[in-house]
Amino acid sequence: MPDEHHDHDHDHDHGDHANPLLKDLPEGSFAFHYTLQAKPGRAQDFIDAFEAWDHSDENIVHTTPGIVHEGVLYQSEDDPERFYLIGTWNNRENHRNVVARLIEQRPAWMDMLTADIVPEYCAIIG
Repeated sequence: MPDEHHDHDHDHDHGDHANPLLKDLPEGSFAFHYTLQAKPGRAQDFIDAFEAWDHSDENIVHTTPGIVHEGVLYQSEDDPERFYLIGTWNNRENHRNVVARLIEQRPAWMDMLTADIVPEYCAIIG
């Protein structure tokens, strides 16, 4: 009796079933993610400061080579002072360098967090 669990291709080439959002990603693409915790009572201040910075010329991230998709800021429904910033790059060294420069520049929104930003890198599976 054939094992139905082995009838599928498991090598991430999903053919017609591939996620259309991922099919055109450059080779070597990866996701980054931050968990950001706003100081108590500072969630809206953090959002306002982050958005102002994100859409300004002070944001060095958006002009750095290797960015594939700009980061998207998410707010937890369980803890309104917890946020997630998730984006896609294809050059890890450039991402690390821009994060180091960003920490040196220290935009105002960073002072509203309980800890410094530390990226977690994630493989893109599907």
